[in-house]
Amino acid sequence: MKILAGVYATDFGTIQLDGRVIQLHSVKDAEHLGIVLIHQELNLAGHLDIAGNVFLGREPSWGGPLGFIDQRRLHEDAARIVRRLGLVVSTHTPVRDLSIGQQQLVEIARACRSNRGS
Repeated sequence: MKILAGVYATDFGTIQLDGRVIQLHSVKDAEHLGIVLIHQELNLAGHLDIAGNVFLGREPSWGGPLGFIDQRRLHEDAARIVRRLGLVVSTHTPVRDLSIGQQQLVEIARACRSNRGS
């Protein structure tokens, strides 16, 4: 799995995606192709809400160089992703208040966000 996610390089053999040979040199390469590894241990910021965790480090912004976080878009985009996963909770809910299963869905939502190139 870590080879497919770009964590480790291949020693031999090839990886094919959609019938073509691909080479993964990094996790970013894998993410660019829509391959994201979701680790068993959770890696969430409990004090942040669902939307903040889904887009952590890739928040939509406005204001040019000032880079204010676009809260409306952040929550709208996060809501669309978590809804597709069946998580019916406000994106304003702090992650620490979620069950372990719900937190795992937030991790999956983060991976879905990565696949979208956001």
